[in-house]
Amino acid sequence: MAARDIAYVELYAKDRQQTAHSFVSLGFTCVADSVAPDCSSLLLRQGAAHLVITSGPATWKFLDTHGEGVADIALLCADVTATAQRAVRAGAGLTGSIRGNPILSGAGGLTHALLPATRTANLLPAGHRWVELPQDLGPSAEGNWRLAHVRFAKTSPILADLAGGHADRTWQQRIRELVRPDVLILDDFAMRQLSAAQADDLYELVSERQGRSLIITSNRAPSDWYPLFPNPVVAESLLDRLINTSHQAIMNGPSYRPNKHPKNTTDKPVKTTVK
Repeated sequence: MAARDIAYVELYAKDRQQTAHSFVSLGFTCVADSVAPDCSSLLLRQGAAHLVITSGPATWKFLDTHGEGVADIALLCADVTATAQRAVRAGAGLTGSIRGNPILSGAGGLTHALLPATRTANLLPAGHRWVELPQDLGPSAEGNWRLAHVRFAKTSPILADLAGGHADRTWQQRIRELVRPDVLILDDFAMRQLSAAQADDLYELVSERQGRSLIITSNRAPSDWYPLFPNPVVAESLLDRLINTSHQAIMNGPSYRPNKHPKNTTDKPVKTTVK
């Protein structure tokens, strides 16, 4: 069995917005956005053609080896299993899967995700958590095009990622990826004691993002953040930037999580008697 058609083409780029802009100027429409801890993608559509443009740490190895360009050509197959087996017999390798569908190695560092041909033309590509976008985000009458790039991540993985950058000498590249988004959201900030290296990395991140939107969520009051920093000078300098230049929203009230507690279906309702 052979592939019937191309489902989508995925490009790896250093700056997904700039790359998407060039395709929008050619008539493509940006229809969905996906943000993950290690990458972010935009989905563009023009007729039956689908382009996925991805950037972020997950793309760095490919970019270092091949530069910006096509990383995956996803194919629609009448019989995914038979097509994969045929390709493997011809020398292709299995590199992973998307929702149970195989990904094969191709020429020049390319991969090929094999997807069922029953997928409809408007179905969003698998392997991403897409959020569909309003269709008024295309080019304006003046030719300008802008889509806010938002990145959400928990603070601990961000600090772990930066620590890895010190180890493999990619720290500058990793900090640039955190500075690039228009809005960076750091969840679970100040959850635990920081090491000196973590405090320094936070200081550099906040300093580099001066003038760009930063949203922080925390279960501690800002006054309780200071003791978590081993160096009081770094703490004062960093938190002065955060606290005194921010809008603070304090949310008091019970946790919402008890409402998510699964109900025991074996429990019998309690009858009450009113006298």
